[in-house]
Amino acid sequence: SRVITAATDLNELFASLPEQVGAALTTRNLYLALYDSVRNLLSFPLFYDDGKLSEVGPREPGGVTQYIIRTRQSLLLTGNIEVKLEQLGASQAGARKAKSYLGVPMLAGDHVIGVIAVQDLKYENVFNAGHERILSTIAGQLAVAIEKIRLLSESRQRSAELAALFDLGVSASQELDLSRLTNYLFDNVQSLLNVSSVSLLMLNETDELTVEMVEQGERRGPIVVPRSGNNLSEYVLSTQQPLMIGDLERDSTVVTTNYPTSSKHRAWLGVPLIVRGTAIGVLSVQSDQPYYFAESQLRLLSQAGNQMAIALDNARLVKHFVEKQMMS
Repeated sequence: SRVITAATDLNELFASLPEQVGAALTTRNLYLALYDSVRNLLSFPLFYDDGKLSEVGPREPGGVTQYIIRTRQSLLLTGNIEVKLEQLGASQAGARKAKSYLGVPMLAGDHVIGVIAVQDLKYENVFNAGHERILSTIAGQLAVAIEKIRLLSESRQRSAELAALFDLGVSASQELDLSRLTNYLFDNVQSLLNVSSVSLLMLNETDELTVEMVEQGERRGPIVVPRSGNNLSEYVLSTQQPLMIGDLERDSTVVTTNYPTSSKHRAWLGVPLIVRGTAIGVLSVQSDQPYYFAESQLRLLSQAGNQMAIALDNARLVKHFVEKQMMS
């Protein structure tokens, strides 16, 4: 419909869906699942359960939604659904089972970007092939609208990020006080990546680590600790490579197995601070939300780290010079 294709805001677009779909289909049990193929994660901007708008957190694909994503085909289930699902090798998620189900993929080119589905918990044979054609048409319009809005949003965001990074570089190059520079770094990284937890680890001249952080507005450090070799920041320091972990509780890669953390956070992202080919520290951000970070945040934090590394190194050299002068 024109409402879908004319939308310029995702929230506005999602809010219009029940009315658009409801013109032809029951929407008491309607859901829209957006699929992030990079992180293999579903988010649910719209989920109606028996007529009530419910909040559903991110999760990995499962059940019939996973089947639709994998096959890139619509799924119309009537009659004895359980038998048909068994034949398809799929299943229904959740305790409440549908009697009728219709789900269609949202395709952007060859890629599935989500699934829109309706179901009826009481009656069988509610949906038919005509409903499938209607919902498929809506899904196609929806996919085009979502991609258009995303591209516009990413373009605006990238322009704002480049401006912020430029200001960060100019201001950082003019500041030689290490404490003020660190505060400036924390404030700007929090704003750029929309996080409340930022940590800075610096390798000092005695091969110990100086650690500072800000979390929920509370500034901690600096404190000096010996190198242990078994935390995520030290992994980044030694490899000189960025590291992104979607969920610290569920990730079972070699990194999280060999470098355990007692952090209460769920997502972690860190980049090395490199000066003249040598890692002098690590800048990291954390989130309580699993899979909060994506490649765009990794790129942004890396760019901020590159700009700040030289400024931090220069400020540290000035601090050491002043301290020696005072001692002599």
